[in-house]
Amino acid sequence: NKDDIKSYTDIMAENYSIEGEDYFHAHDGRKIDLTVDLPTNIIDAESLYNNVINALTNGDVGEQSVPYSEENKFRNWSGTYIEISIGEQKLFAYKDGELFIETDVVTGCAHCAHDTKKGVFSVKNHFTNVYLQDKVEYFVYYWMGFLIPKYGMHDADGWREPEEYGGDTYKTDGSGGCVNVPREIMSQLYDTFEDGTPVIIYDDSYVITEELTVDATANE
Repeated sequence: NKDDIKSYTDIMAENYSIEGEDYFHAHDGRKIDLTVDLPTNIIDAESLYNNVINALTNGDVGEQSVPYSEENKFRNWSGTYIEISIGEQKLFAYKDGELFIETDVVTGCAHCAHDTKKGVFSVKNHFTNVYLQDKVEYFVYYWMGFLIPKYGMHDADGWREPEEYGGDTYKTDGSGGCVNVPREIMSQLYDTFEDGTPVIIYDDSYVITEELTVDATANE
C-alpha cells in the first residue's frame, strides 16, 4: 500500500532528522539536558519513499543507507569537543569524531560549595607557566580557560598525587571550581585543542531518563 508506505517514510524522516540543535549525547550514549548546536542532518523523505518502494519491488533484503538532503556524519559539532562528567570524574576529549584521550580528573569541591559550573562552554584561552591566585598561590604548567576569568582546565600535579585524580576526591578535596587534569594529559590537550573548542560539563542531574511506556492491556 503506497499510501501507508508514504506515511511511514514521512514519519521516519520527521522523527530522525536533526535541524540545527539537539540534546548533547554523552560518551556512553546517555542524553544530557544541555542543548548544543549541531550540523543539519535532514532526511530526504521523497528519496526514502522511493528507496523503500524499489526495495519491495525488487525483493531486496538487508540494510540500506538513509538518503539525506543535508548531512554531517558527526552528532556533536565537527566531532571535536571536550566532555567532562562530574559524576564519573572523567574527561573525554574527541578529535574529528574519534576519542582522542580519556582521563580521571578532579572537579570543584562539592563539600566546600565550590562546584564546577555546568553547561556548554568553549575554550577561551591558552597559557603556560601560570600562577593561580586563591588563598594560596598555585603554579601550573598548562591552563585552558573556559569561563573567564576564573574557571579552566589545568594541571595539578604540583599538589596532587596520581592516585588522587578521579574517584571521590572532589567531594571533600576538590578544586576551587576548575578542572584538575594530570600534567601529562593536560599537555596533550593544550597542544591539540584550539580556542573555540566546545567544552560540555554536566553531572548526573542532567541525564535525561527516557520514560517507559507501558501497555495497560498487556496483562488483560
